[in-house]
Amino acid sequence: MIFLKNKLLRGFASLKIPALILAISICAILFVWQRAYTLSISRQVVKLEYRMRELRSQNSEKEIILSELYSSERIESLAGEICGLHYSKSDDRILVIDKQQYQKTNSHLKQSFFAIKKYFTQKWASITGSNKNLMSEYNSGTL
Repeated sequence: MIFLKNKLLRGFASLKIPALILAISICAILFVWQRAYTLSISRQVVKLEYRMRELRSQNSEKEIILSELYSSERIESLAGEICGLHYSKSDDRILVIDKQQYQKTNSHLKQSFFAIKKYFTQKWASITGSNKNLMSEYNSGTL
């Protein structure tokens, strides 16, 4: 038994050197592979940083163009040239009202126009002397 044990120890001893060489070779291969992978990644990072600088410069150029397109002077000139728009004068007014107010205002306007029409019809009739004719037509609703 001791004999076998000594023989096995000598056999393992002879395997120590090849195992050591194999382990060193594996470590060297892994180190070289890791270094090559790191260099590859760093090249990609450099390329991406360069691309990012290009895109940022393009972005700043586009922002300048966009600010020129949105400038108030350009919009004013286009509004005048294309649409014929202009600044309102002090006597130009825009009135915005809701539907109920519009209906009330519209009925008041109709009454006002009716009163104005009646007034001028009476005046015209008194001027021309056909007061009875026009008033009868007006009252019958044919005017």
